[in-house]
Amino acid sequence: GVAMFQRGHPVFHASVVRSGGQGIAFLGDSGAGKSTMAMAFCRVGDSVVADDHAVVTTEGHGVAVLSGFPQLRLREDALLHLEEEEGPVSRFHVSEEKLGWTVPERFESRPVPLDRIYVLADEKEISITPLPLEEAAVALAQHSFLSSLLIRPDLAARHRQLCRMLAARVCVLRLARPRVLEGLSDLIQRLRNHTDEINLHEQAAATSA
Repeated sequence: GVAMFQRGHPVFHASVVRSGGQGIAFLGDSGAGKSTMAMAFCRVGDSVVADDHAVVTTEGHGVAVLSGFPQLRLREDALLHLEEEEGPVSRFHVSEEKLGWTVPERFESRPVPLDRIYVLADEKEISITPLPLEEAAVALAQHSFLSSLLIRPDLAARHRQLCRMLAARVCVLRLARPRVLEGLSDLIQRLRNHTDEINLHEQAAATSA
């Protein structure tokens, strides 16, 4: 994270998939369900861009996510749910709490344009809420791999500036949903067809500008 930041590429605690030609990122704390969301997109034919570490680049004309490593780190219950639907998958231990699932045939090896970012939250009902610019920038900063290392004021200021710039260029939304594996298919379909909430965000951004 530090090395990439020095090269102008912030790194976020997020998993990213490519759906419909665009990158969709899921941002959250450890255990928030980022990799599980990526797994659910894979099950409907989309591909993984990065898991857990999302390296963002703003070189060129847009914002993109660099490709990571072709695997997902999942809890055992998520993998068991996957195997119930698809049959046995290749798995291996990556930590005491997580298992690895290799996804070479569902992996993007090139940078993918970042279309929107969902900040994950646990609630009983599904809701998708656009975040105001400043709140979105704070969420990005809090879920950066540099958040605990920015003790130098100049680096901290630069990082805040990068997060605010990203929040202004990419749609950032709060995604609240129940943590129920059986309901993932319906949620993923809603996210793949998600246009109304994006329009609301753009209207709010235009108003605040």
